[in-house]
Amino acid sequence: VPLGAFMTLTHEVVVHAFAGLVPPDIGLRPAPDEVAEVIHVPFTEAVRQWPDAGRGKTHPEFALAGHRVWGVTARILDHLLRSAASG
Repeated sequence: VPLGAFMTLTHEVVVHAFAGLVPPDIGLRPAPDEVAEVIHVPFTEAVRQWPDAGRGKTHPEFALAGHRVWGVTARILDHLLRSAASG
C-alpha cells in the first residue's frame, strides 16, 4: 500500500514509502549505502509510543528497540500510525 512521498529534512531526497506484509524469509537486502541498520520492532511497540512521539518536538521521534528513530523514518512511521488509527 503506498503511504506517499516524504521529503527528507534537508530536502535533498524524496522517499516513496510503502507498507505491506512480506514473508520473513523473502530475502530482502537493504542497500548498504542507503541503510545503516535494519531493526525489527513489533507494531504494537510503535503504537504504544505514538501518543508521546511528537510531544514537545517539531517532528516525531521514537525510541524503538534501543534506537532513536527520527527524521524521515519517524515521519513515515507517524503517518502509518495515523492512517491505521483513522481506519
